[in-house]
Amino acid sequence: MKTGAQLGNNNAARTKPWRDALDKAIKQYIDRKSGIQRGEALFRIATQVVKQALDGNASAIQELGNRLDGKPHQSMDIGISDNTPVEEMTDADIARELAATTSAVIARNAGKKKRKKKPARVLN
Repeated sequence: MKTGAQLGNNNAARTKPWRDALDKAIKQYIDRKSGIQRGEALFRIATQVVKQALDGNASAIQELGNRLDGKPHQSMDIGISDNTPVEEMTDADIARELAATTSAVIARNAGKKKRKKKPARVLN
């Protein structure tokens, strides 16, 4: 049995220049004044996130939770309008119900205000 991506899927070969640059910067960062030696930057950042979480910072708490347990999956309840068991539905029935549910979700989300992100705080 073959595993992995479909034939012709080259996603794994894509480069990630921003991630690569951050990785290099974190590994090479040195600040003699602060006592940060090469290879310590990521640990110092992680320590600051933990400190902020312990101080009650909701974003830091969420970040720790997402990194340790994974981001929570977003779920969507799909209701069948006439309570017909899905096993008895035709493909057209399922497509119609899915389209109606998707339209309702889009309409509901269109009315929500987009939250402005707060600028990042500089950690000392």
